[in-house]
Amino acid sequence: MLKNPKFKTQVTTIGSATEDLIFLCSEALILPGDGPTREKIIGFEYGAKIPIGQIKNCLGGAGANVACGLSFLGLKTKACVAVGGDDTGKRIKRSLAQSGVGIDLVHSVYSSLSDRSVIMVESQDRDRTIFYSRDAGNHLQLKDISKWRTEWVFISSLNLGWEKKLGQIMKLRRDWGTKIAFNPGKLQIKAGLDFLAPLLRETSILILNWDEALELVSGQRDLMEKSKGKKITPKKVIKYIQSKGPQVVIITRGRKGSLATDGSFFYRAPALSPKRVELTGAGDAFSSGFLAAWIHYPGDVKKALSWGMTNSGSSVMYFGAQKGLLKLSQMKRKVNDVIMSNLISESSI
Repeated sequence: MLKNPKFKTQVTTIGSATEDLIFLCSEALILPGDGPTREKIIGFEYGAKIPIGQIKNCLGGAGANVACGLSFLGLKTKACVAVGGDDTGKRIKRSLAQSGVGIDLVHSVYSSLSDRSVIMVESQDRDRTIFYSRDAGNHLQLKDISKWRTEWVFISSLNLGWEKKLGQIMKLRRDWGTKIAFNPGKLQIKAGLDFLAPLLRETSILILNWDEALELVSGQRDLMEKSKGKKITPKKVIKYIQSKGPQVVIITRGRKGSLATDGSFFYRAPALSPKRVELTGAGDAFSSGFLAAWIHYPGDVKKALSWGMTNSGSSVMYFGAQKGLLKLSQMKRKVNDVIMSNLISESSI
């Protein structure tokens, strides 16, 4: 329920919407990688025919996934995404609407094809490798953003013209007090911490995975000098990023759970899924769970972490990014104060 009458929507997600084709493969050869952000690589026999499992068709893309997750968790949500003028675009819009997501900001690019991904899931560890094609998503527009009446925007990966879009979002925040949750994509991470600093100072929630966090702080001489050649720990990295302005920073670490700080305390939460079927959308499920809890229970980092990890843990038990997303009633049954106090640790900075 909206508490402030000046807003008409609780969250508007900005990012990608795709059609995902997912398959299981047991023929992949896993080899050591060449660095901390590429620990493993995957290979196949050159020129071979590789048998795979059944191909599944699902809605994907962070803009769509997080919007659906938030809608399931009781929030009035819209998705600002771009689709092509094809049957895939129609299916994406229909899936969003069926999930209770407002689609009046869905941008149809009739001269383009909808974005698609082919996702290979390795049969042993169930990790995924994504091959993606972006066409319509490159033409996303924040149409009439000055008229948006949204309490929050959730920003995920942005493509062409992303710098201008971030400027538009900053103006929306200044004009209307819209809060920002940010899960930066490749182009934003590559731009670096210094470039993103003005936005980060206005960001309420910043969500990164460990590889993204490492890349974001790379080249920060003051951090490197403080470390004096020692290994840079997740605690040092998250504290450093939070010092640049975001109210709350979260780093997700897969099977190692997640770490968060609000500048006063550190919080650690374990991964909560004993069974992993497929990992696509696990980060988006975490983001929607964390943000939904933060809106329902403002300022409660433990509650938000528990919702994020619970939603993510449910998501990875199914193929596709959205099948395992929890409804609000399910989340409230699964998460309680006893679970939070026993599983999530808290320590002073």
